[in-house]
Amino acid sequence: FNATTGVFAPAGNNVDPSAKLARTREVVAGVQHELVANLAIGADYIYRKYDNGTASFSQGYQPGSGANLANFYNAQGTYKDPVTGLSAPYFYVTGSTVVPSGLSSIVMTSTAYSVYHGVDLTMTKRFSNRWQANVAATIQKSPTYRPDYSYVNPTGISFVDGKTTAISRYLLKVQASYQMPWNIMTSANLNVNDGGVRTLTINGPGAVPFGVTSTGAARTISYGTLNFEPNGTTRFKPTSLLDLGAQKVLSFKGGKYRLKLMLDAFNVFNINTITGYNSNNRSSSGFTQPSGLVPPRVFRIGGSINF
Repeated sequence: FNATTGVFAPAGNNVDPSAKLARTREVVAGVQHELVANLAIGADYIYRKYDNGTASFSQGYQPGSGANLANFYNAQGTYKDPVTGLSAPYFYVTGSTVVPSGLSSIVMTSTAYSVYHGVDLTMTKRFSNRWQANVAATIQKSPTYRPDYSYVNPTGISFVDGKTTAISRYLLKVQASYQMPWNIMTSANLNVNDGGVRTLTINGPGAVPFGVTSTGAARTISYGTLNFEPNGTTRFKPTSLLDLGAQKVLSFKGGKYRLKLMLDAFNVFNINTITGYNSNNRSSSGFTQPSGLVPPRVFRIGGSINF
């Protein structure tokens, strides 16, 4: 916005007419079978492909242009972080190579895509003989592929291309209830989850050569942090959460008035798994400082009156 003229000036960005919205294609195939009365098992396979959507590229170096910026990165270095002793690769430009600058952006259909494969195993026990239960186990993966590495700075691309996203590799859910004498209903809920992905970095080398300008002046590009391991290598610890409950309903005047008494226990195992840290940079002091924990065990007593 030009405060003198009061005119909005365009930033030079544009959207290619062929840009497409994000798309999801899904195929689900499964089978279910009743083993015995009131007890059934099932298995499902799920396939999903996520593609299209939009991404920003440099004008003149976008997919289909016949040119790409990755070709200018003609050298690869390795930086060893003095704090952790870990090493990570990076790309830079040597010599008198002139790297284009001041390019406008163009939004096009993204060339990145991810593929989901999942297997769901289930067992269902309908209520009979005073109890019921549902068990579900999921095994899954969803790698992401980045063909756009040919059009951007290739630094770190090898750690994400074809690697898993942040989803859990496995999930287990068990829900069960049992009707005890005197119509006391008890329940249990168990969730076992794989730990989430923790994408780690280390400090980078800072400014490195980036060719020259059109007038021959030296240029640099700065790397504040660098990835050093494939995505999905490091995860948080798995969690196993068990919740228990009991309910008793007291009826008065033929059911016109009802008093429900409840007792619940959450996180019965009292796990204290860390769910987040202040920093994912191993060179930072916040790398070992937790920012989130699973809440501790909690007991709750409650009641409700219906009239």
